[in-house]
Amino acid sequence: MGAYEDTLEEIMRTFGVLPSFMKVFTTEKLVREWPSWKKDNLGEIDLERAGYFLSTDEILEEILSETKDSAVQRII
Repeated sequence: MGAYEDTLEEIMRTFGVLPSFMKVFTTEKLVREWPSWKKDNLGEIDLERAGYFLSTDEILEEILSETKDSAVQRII
């Protein structure tokens, strides 16, 4: 496997999933940055930060849904 695939596998072993916020990083950035994130000791603070980023997906979906609903209301 290549460096990117190895990085994804390690992230998924660490978190149990690939956090959505990590999907927006370029291949090169994720491969380059993951070792430093991992080295920073994935303790409570980092897990709280990861939890925050994971919850932003839900927040974004809610905002987009509200925006879509209000756009439909303006059309009607």
